[in-house]
Amino acid sequence: MAAELAEERETLDYLAEQFGTRRIDRRQWEMARVPVESRVHNIERRLAQITRTDALTGLGNGDSLRRNWSDLNLDRQAAILRTLVASITIAPGTRGAQALDPDRVQVSWRL
Repeated sequence: MAAELAEERETLDYLAEQFGTRRIDRRQWEMARVPVESRVHNIERRLAQITRTDALTGLGNGDSLRRNWSDLNLDRQAAILRTLVASITIAPGTRGAQALDPDRVQVSWRL
């Protein structure tokens, strides 16, 4: 399903490029875009339903998840984060800082 979603998003990018370079006009772009966006929405909705219930299945405890995190694909990692994290707040930074200070990040967990 993730591959299907990536393919549809690639199609949207292609359509935007075609419109941007004037190979197709606005009417053609909109006629092609609407069904593709509908498919993207449907796939995202199905993924959301799946990930809400299955994101943590088979992962074990926190230590196990930490050890295996880099072996999980990006879609699974994102599903896990959507399941566990309610919100992330980043406090104001220091003027002129060149990197994010992890101490400024506050995670609000769902569990």
